[in-house]
Amino acid sequence: GRLSVRASTFAAAPSHGRTPRRSLRALVATCRLPCVRPRVSMRLTGSFARRRLMVTTSVDAPLHMGGHAIKDARIEGGSATGLAQVAAQVLRLDHAPGTKSNPPEGFERPVLVGPGGALGATPELYYRDRTLHVERLGAATIVGDLDFANNARLKNARIEGGSVEGLEKLAVEELTYVDAPARGAAAVFGEDGALVAAEAWCAAGADHAVAIPRLAVGALAGDVDARGHVIRDGQFEGGGAAGLEFVAADVVLVGSLDASRRALVVAGDGGALEAEDGLYVDADAAVHAPRNVNVGGALDVKSDAFVGGSVVVGGTVMGSGAYIDSSDARFKRDLAVLDGAACLGALRNGSLGAYAFSYKRDEFPARNFPARRDVGFVAQRVEEAFPSLVYDDADGFKHVAYGRAAPVLAAALAALAAKHDG
Repeated sequence: GRLSVRASTFAAAPSHGRTPRRSLRALVATCRLPCVRPRVSMRLTGSFARRRLMVTTSVDAPLHMGGHAIKDARIEGGSATGLAQVAAQVLRLDHAPGTKSNPPEGFERPVLVGPGGALGATPELYYRDRTLHVERLGAATIVGDLDFANNARLKNARIEGGSVEGLEKLAVEELTYVDAPARGAAAVFGEDGALVAAEAWCAAGADHAVAIPRLAVGALAGDVDARGHVIRDGQFEGGGAAGLEFVAADVVLVGSLDASRRALVVAGDGGALEAEDGLYVDADAAVHAPRNVNVGGALDVKSDAFVGGSVVVGGTVMGSGAYIDSSDARFKRDLAVLDGAACLGALRNGSLGAYAFSYKRDEFPARNFPARRDVGFVAQRVEEAFPSLVYDDADGFKHVAYGRAAPVLAAALAALAAKHDG
């Protein structure tokens, strides 16, 4: 039948040569205590070996392993404290209800040490490829550098103190310079590339105009619009001034002017002023033109005009005074009296025959011949008897010195009068 035993302690004593462990094993194996209540604890002195141990309620006393390992164990609930080292293939953290259970695709979630030293996962932190994704960062001090890779942006940031260096490009709507004057100033690059306000020499007014008492410029890339203002005491070298309505200056210097004489300045190609070597003014303020001078309009000479060469006129020569030839005996030599009879004979044979004619204006428009009928000699007929009265121009056309015909006519008339008197 059944054996009921009530005792607070069971002790096994050696008997018949058995060891205490075998006696304890036999006792535990053969005794069944179904009536032991949960509040009753069974105390075993010494140690014993058991291949499989099942505790269905709880263990009230510490479990001392004596340096042995707990293998293939699953610990649920509670806590493990005071461990010097934990070696595991996988550590898994349960997520609190209502939090994000999984990080974004491709990211991992870092484990942080919370209050009391507990390890926990923060849903707002993600980690991948040595990159930490932080939705919100509160840092009093950052020890290392912040490297914004892949063109990442720092948005809505306020930077106070320190400096920002090495920027390739800075795009802002407004830059505030703490030491700028109240009335405004132009900012310039000072030493080491620092921006400084140049109030002493450059100030911006309310009309956005920049007042510069003194300007030193090596090169101007754009235009300068003076807007009706005067540029005073300026020296312009090189380049050109185009589109000027007028230039008012005491002296205009031409770089190509010959220092040995005062040359006339004319407008050359493109309207450029240049010194004309063929026109110059001598010490007596007389204008010299060694080469041809072409006058497109009327030539109005208020005083005497001296022409050292021939005058070719393509029109009528008019004057209120007589045409006077040089006739002073001191200018002449080899004087010979004209043969009156020969001159009279030239009149008779038609060498000095008078003709009425019209010019070929359509064939020679550049000659500016008159349209009306005219009278005169024929140069080829005059040249047969009196070649000294005929002159050839540069084009080979012949001209008659009508004034020189007067002595011929006078000699013929004298011969005719002597014949009449005889």
